[in-house]
Amino acid sequence: ASIGIGVYPEDSATAEGLVQAADIAMYVVKSRGKNGFARHSEAMDKELFVQTRLEQELRGALADESLQVHYQPQISLVDGQVFGVEALARWRHPRLGEVEPAVFLELAQNGGIALAVDAYVQNRALADAAEWQRQGFNVAVSINISPAQIKQANFLDDFQQRLQRAEVAPSMVKAELVETALLDGADDILNKLQGVKTLGVELAIDDFGTGYSSLSYLQQFPIDWLKIDKTFVAELKQSGNSVLVDAILAMGKGLGMKLIAEGVEHREQLDYLRNNGCNAVQGFLLAPALAKDELSTLPKQTDFSALIAPEIA
Repeated sequence: ASIGIGVYPEDSATAEGLVQAADIAMYVVKSRGKNGFARHSEAMDKELFVQTRLEQELRGALADESLQVHYQPQISLVDGQVFGVEALARWRHPRLGEVEPAVFLELAQNGGIALAVDAYVQNRALADAAEWQRQGFNVAVSINISPAQIKQANFLDDFQQRLQRAEVAPSMVKAELVETALLDGADDILNKLQGVKTLGVELAIDDFGTGYSSLSYLQQFPIDWLKIDKTFVAELKQSGNSVLVDAILAMGKGLGMKLIAEGVEHREQLDYLRNNGCNAVQGFLLAPALAKDELSTLPKQTDFSALIAPEIA
């Protein structure tokens, strides 16, 4: 017998997390010759055997299209309407349950299949957006463009072909990039982003403030939106520190850009952002990432305008 052990709460505070920890420990025992037991440790997560097995299973999830795409609503702080959604990859493993996105995206990067995951998520999201538009549910879909993807020589042609295959209106698509993607080969990236803008697609900087924020590149690149990173939004609740959020809001407004805050989980955060000129929010306070079918009924069931309205003392 090969036995893996996960212990609460050191290995995880959830049932699914404990099963995942125990499962990883069990496979480490097997890789060491079977017939034994092991307690899960963080070091095990990085062992080659575990990484290789999970990578193979991730490849299988891509091949059989069991990798899912969920959508987190983005809500305007002006009228409470859902004006957009962010497409997010989700992997429900048959044994481990929900695998953290950071875990399987790192697996994809290390295994050389990150571009395949990018293509899969984007194609699915664009197809879903086109279907929503045909149904009269007009929300813009945000898709994440990785640094590796935008560095591809044929990036712009591939991106345009994806839009055409999906038959989605470019005006209902937003491309999100992290700050660091703009800095490596800036001239080439600038030309590609200008090409994306020419197609009619909006551009957003994701996780803004966590990279190398610079006024010079913000002025240089054709950016429409800045996304305030959730770590700064969390500070509004945890310590009441608003310095960084205030700076980003002022910077974005000064450059004529729209601002959206992610990771909004508490009413105090939403109130502060609304009162200080943030245009939109997304986060668990309003809605988690939802499956396609759940999303299509959301506006009929939820009155966000009441939630974003200032509280009356």
